[in-house]
Amino acid sequence: MDTLTRVGDASPWRLEIARRRAIVRPGAPSIPGPFDDAGATTLPLNLYPRKNSSWYNPSVNQAITGANTTYTPASLVVQLQASEVAILHQIDLLLDGIVATSNVIWQILVNGSAIPGYEALTILGRSGAASVAKTIGPYLGIQIPQGARISVLILNVDGGAYTAGCGLVGWKNPVQR
Repeated sequence: MDTLTRVGDASPWRLEIARRRAIVRPGAPSIPGPFDDAGATTLPLNLYPRKNSSWYNPSVNQAITGANTTYTPASLVVQLQASEVAILHQIDLLLDGIVATSNVIWQILVNGSAIPGYEALTILGRSGAASVAKTIGPYLGIQIPQGARISVLILNVDGGAYTAGCGLVGWKNPVQR
């Protein structure tokens, strides 16, 4: 797995509904759940963790000031082992301290390069809303290659003084051989 991909066609809701129906009907054939290794053949592995997965959930609120300044919070860095791959499941953004309209950009990086489609995440911050939050996901299903480094870059374009927050939610799996 050496490329970044995003799942667009999978329908986790249909799979979950089918799994629940199979569980509540006595005698119905059972569909393996998201945490079963047997589910690897029936459920997309980039949408449901295996039972040997470990979750990661770093988050940070970072004070940012100055026009065109960038911040890469160290507490948002996830370094994978050479024997691990990861799935990015959800991204949480926060912008606090808004006085007027804002222009702050978040980039999700893998090995220092922005993930296509996640290189210019923004929140529409405006007067009257002191704090604005946005969740992207869940079920993003972004595959991160083994041994990669996941990080976030925050760019303060307009120079206002804000608190910019970000959280990443996902899981790490050992590479199957």
